[in-house]
Amino acid sequence: MGSTQEMEDLLLTELKKIIMSTRAQVRFATREEGVSFSEHPERVEVQVYKHYDGYPSGHPTDLAKFLKGFSIVNGLGMDTHRMANGLGCLAAQYISAFKNDAGDIYVENPDTQHGDIEYVTYVWGDDGKSIWMSIFDTYEKKCIFVGKPQELIDKYDEN
Repeated sequence: MGSTQEMEDLLLTELKKIIMSTRAQVRFATREEGVSFSEHPERVEVQVYKHYDGYPSGHPTDLAKFLKGFSIVNGLGMDTHRMANGLGCLAAQYISAFKNDAGDIYVENPDTQHGDIEYVTYVWGDDGKSIWMSIFDTYEKKCIFVGKPQELIDKYDEN
């Protein structure tokens, strides 16, 4: 076993992981011709503030697991399993799946800006097109991930 100081440092690191917030935003944006997934779009359909666990291996990975296998359509038929009737419907299903209590997740105006956001995760989708995701590190001011939900899971899932 290591020294007492090493043990204290390890415990403090683990405690910080438990109590520290990694603030993030999840934005739902329509896939458009000429708009790269590695750039911020001019128009966002729905924006959600996420107070905890916004780092890539946290909430974005959980979101990717949720999105995997979803289809976005324009008009519903008999089978609605893993289907969203437009991007707004997908965002509503996401909120329904992840909002369990007061706090942590807030729907906000897409123009709302915060000074303490570490990551912005985009969910890109449109009728008949596959869902893509991108993650931006706001401190580094760069896109750190672009891909489909399964690719995000493969890259960041720690389980």
